[in-house]
Amino acid sequence: MKRGQENITDEELLKRYCESGDLAYFVEAYKRYMPLVYGVALKYLKRPEDAQDAVMQLFEELIVKVKETEIQSFKAWLYTCIRNNCLMEIRKRRSEQVQQETLYGLMQFM
Repeated sequence: MKRGQENITDEELLKRYCESGDLAYFVEAYKRYMPLVYGVALKYLKRPEDAQDAVMQLFEELIVKVKETEIQSFKAWLYTCIRNNCLMEIRKRRSEQVQQETLYGLMQFM
């Protein structure tokens, strides 16, 4: 990020990213909210390693998604994205756990 651009709004950073493709603009906007994103991920996923993975996974997803989405408030949108990603991960884990328990139960009858 160039000097003096720390005071640019999130929306302006995202606009510049979308126009130029310069990842530095998106990184600056994302870095502003990494503590929020990590905190939400940790709240839902409980384990620091899983929360860190969620933060990085979301970053990778949003590099593309942010160009395809009209964003009114980056902070609110980011919160919604991380919350939804965490809820999907929790559902996936529960589904896998149910499948494992079902398989274990079936194996007992064999």
